[in-house]
Amino acid sequence: MTPNLGSRTERFKQGKELRNKTPREAHADLKESMTRSAVEILAESDAERVPELVPERYRRMMLNPFAFLRGAAAVMATDLAGQPMAGLPVQAGGDSHLMNFGAFVTPEDNILFDVNDFDETLPGVDFTVDLKRLAASVAVAALDAGSNKKQARAVAAATVKAYRTHMAALAKLSPLEIWHSRIDLEQEIKHIGNGDLRRKLAGMIAKARGVWRRTIISRTLSAATTKRSSTSR
Repeated sequence: MTPNLGSRTERFKQGKELRNKTPREAHADLKESMTRSAVEILAESDAERVPELVPERYRRMMLNPFAFLRGAAAVMATDLAGQPMAGLPVQAGGDSHLMNFGAFVTPEDNILFDVNDFDETLPGVDFTVDLKRLAASVAVAALDAGSNKKQARAVAAATVKAYRTHMAALAKLSPLEIWHSRIDLEQEIKHIGNGDLRRKLAGMIAKARGVWRRTIISRTLSAATTKRSSTSR
């Protein structure tokens, strides 16, 4: 279904109609039994990969459930293909698990949080596919880190709620305002109650900023060297 690009009121009405057709509760359970073979689905792409690296790929995926989830985008895509869709297609990330988000340094030296992997991006995919993969990855990562099922469920629910809240805020903006919107990671981590997590994120920010500055210095020196070499001729 092609989204209605009319007024905000018209788009809101369309969204309500789509939700009535496929309510949020419809997304709660898997609608089909998991009779597919995950191994066979993964093997379908082996021919397109560097043969020597295929065994290493599987070795890494076998380390823990989260490592498997990261490498099994095709398996989850197969599972989600038979699930209810909201009816709003987008240019999907295609593999929006937790580790495909990260920090970026802008030319103004700001640290932004955003998606950092687009090698599986695909047009015309329902937005719920990306959201469900993100929520699932958060839950699996929490379990892998030692959280119990109740805690994993809570953090997945918090992830989806944060997405819903942010999208509701963006819906009030103009396309140009949305284009210029950003998530300032340095400001956001101040609201995190877990001290260990704040310190880890602060370290990630420092690393990202250090890499960016070294890159700028390297490019500047390289450009200067090239210019001197050209002048000397």
